[in-house]
Amino acid sequence: MPTTQHHLVALTAMLIACATTVQANVTVKRLPPEVQHKTFDPAKPPPEMPHLTGEEAAATTSVFRVQVGGDYEPISRKKGDDGWTTLIAVHGLTITLRLQVTIWVPQGVTEKLKAHEEGHRRISEMVYQDRAIKEAKAAGAMADGKRFSGEGKDWKTAAANAVNPVLDKLGKAYLHNTADVENEINNIYDELTRHGSNDKPEDEAIKEAFARYEKEHATTQPSK
Repeated sequence: MPTTQHHLVALTAMLIACATTVQANVTVKRLPPEVQHKTFDPAKPPPEMPHLTGEEAAATTSVFRVQVGGDYEPISRKKGDDGWTTLIAVHGLTITLRLQVTIWVPQGVTEKLKAHEEGHRRISEMVYQDRAIKEAKAAGAMADGKRFSGEGKDWKTAAANAVNPVLDKLGKAYLHNTADVENEINNIYDELTRHGSNDKPEDEAIKEAFARYEKEHATTQPSK
């Protein structure tokens, strides 16, 4: 029975120190999806491909990446006996988003298995298209225009210690609302298609997977 593997989640947080006062804002750059198709010999799979276990016959990996750059201004710097304490204000964020998908199929792959793996790619791209910018802006609001304090051996280290944890939290919030969602929908898709082994059309399975996810995560409105 053909099965797939699905891997995701990568976070890169980068702080660009820039002592300048600008209007608080969040700029999001969503780069086009990067898709690779690779064929392997099942008897000698390359070391860089995901490990297949049991009856797994193919793999689709999806990696959501988020890079965060922040402009900040030191509001105060205080030197103490144990180092520096710095208060900084974040004046703007630039968030760059990437999606990398790699489809691994065995030599002599059937059209059915190929279509199933392409279904995983489509789900990843649909989530990236529909959610990425909105969720990145929502995550950016956690830091943009706000003040944070940190400690360190010098004021620059203290400033980085003030901002980096919140940028890390920002990135993880974005991944939770994109990569985690995509992973769950792909798992539903595999369940509906039995990992590509049944006759269910991929288009139908993708539509049902999204609908089921939305139903299972629907927010209950309070009674008036």
